[in-house]
Amino acid sequence: MRDSAAEILAAVGTVKLRRIALFRATKWAEISTEAYPDDRDHGDDQWVRAAEWLRIGWNLPSPATP
Repeated sequence: MRDSAAEILAAVGTVKLRRIALFRATKWAEISTEAYPDDRDHGDDQWVRAAEWLRIGWNLPSPATP
């Protein structure tokens, strides 16, 4: 995920990467709760992905305000 985030950052910048990271975190969390209600181990993997994308989004520098 970090390699993917680095590639996206280079292509679109921090503001768009933050938006992408939060979107991906939301989608991974949604997948973990809906698609694997009876498979806790596999669902937990999806939560790890969601948390990692959320961490990436939160750790980006804030955009400069005018």
